[in-house]
Amino acid sequence: MQQLPREYKYRPAVLVVARVVSHPGGNIITCDAGHKTLSVDSGVPNCEVLGHTDLKPMKPSEEHLPIAVPQGAALPVIGSFLYLVPKHVCPTVNNFDDALLIHAGKIESVERVTARGREYPLVATTAVASG
Repeated sequence: MQQLPREYKYRPAVLVVARVVSHPGGNIITCDAGHKTLSVDSGVPNCEVLGHTDLKPMKPSEEHLPIAVPQGAALPVIGSFLYLVPKHVCPTVNNFDDALLIHAGKIESVERVTARGREYPLVATTAVASG
């Protein structure tokens, strides 16, 4: 969000939907979007919680993202959804098979992420010399 100049009225093009899975203690919640979901190659925090500038993403594990909640603020309910704006979208998008294209709050289509899975196994075109 910090990279989108307000005067241009840009909005994020990609969001990752994550579910709150626990309240491990104190003012921390955990959601199901670790670094296998949101790339950390641009550093921590690796995302921002859309509509909740008070929630501060912390260092993720492979599968989970802890998020600090301000003292005295209500913790999001377990099972509720958070919309995360990735700091680096390219490797994040490549983690998913499909993308939902949404317009005016409604899903318009589901599109395959065609850049995903481009690695083809090596196929021998000639016999390998043994030696």
